Parts: sequence; C-alpha cells; structure tokens
Amino acid sequence: MNANELLNRYAAGERDFHGANLSGVDLSWKVLQGINLHSANLSGALLIATDLSRSDLSQANLNLTNMRGADLSGAYLRDASLVNADLRGAYLSQLNLSAFMVGANLSQADLSGSYLRGVYLRRTNLSNASLRGATMPNGTIHD
Repeated sequence: MNANELLNRYAAGERDFHGANLSGVDLSWKVLQGINLHSANLSGALLIATDLSRSDLSQANLNLTNMRGADLSGAYLRDASLVNADLRGAYLSQLNLSAFMVGANLSQADLSGSYLRGVYLRRTNLSNASLRGATMPNGTIHD
C-alpha cells in the first residue's frame, strides 16, 4: 500500500490497516490519530512529526523508521520492534510500550507517564529524554 492510498482511505473514515505493508512510505506531518497499524510493516518509513496519538502499533515493524518529533501519546506499542528507529524529540507520554529497541534514538523524547513494561533498550540513546512518572517493571537497559 502506498501513502496516498492509506491517506485517502483514512480520510474516508477507515481506521483499520492491520498488517498493512507500508515499508518506506512517507507519512510525515500527517494526522493519523487512532489508526490501527497492528502488525503493520513500517520499516524505513518517514513519520516525521506525524500524529499517531491513541494509535495501535502493537507488533508493528518500526525498524529504521524516522519518527522525529512524532506524537505517539497514548499509543499502544506492545511487542513492537524499533531497531535503529529515530524518535528524537518524539512525544511518547502516556504510552503503553513493550518493545525491542536496539540502537534507537530517544534523545529529547518525552516518555513522561508512560508504562514501559518489558522494554528492551540496548545501545539506545536516552540523553535529555524525560522519564518523569514513567513506570518500567521488567524492563532491561544495556549499554
């Protein structure tokens, strides 16, 4: 599926894109609140400043995805893969995150109030990230 098809269907009221192949698409600066991208392939996609608040990205492939400045507040990312994802300055508050994040860049990201259960962070950049009020039971952080 290409970006135009997704945007047209979203504009027509469709929200369920479960399992869609959106690898490499450019959806930067778009508003896609509440979209269902469960198990979708978004590897290498451009989601710069995209509003994905309250969306379901569980089990999604977000490897190598550029989400600088994206709004993922209140999103659901259970078992998502974010290997080498760029989330610099992303708004991730009130997020339900259980993800594999090797080499991800979360510098200056806002994770305040997020529930980070089972998050695996290896070689992940958290410099100047806000973790105020975040809960991380059973998470793992490695250098």
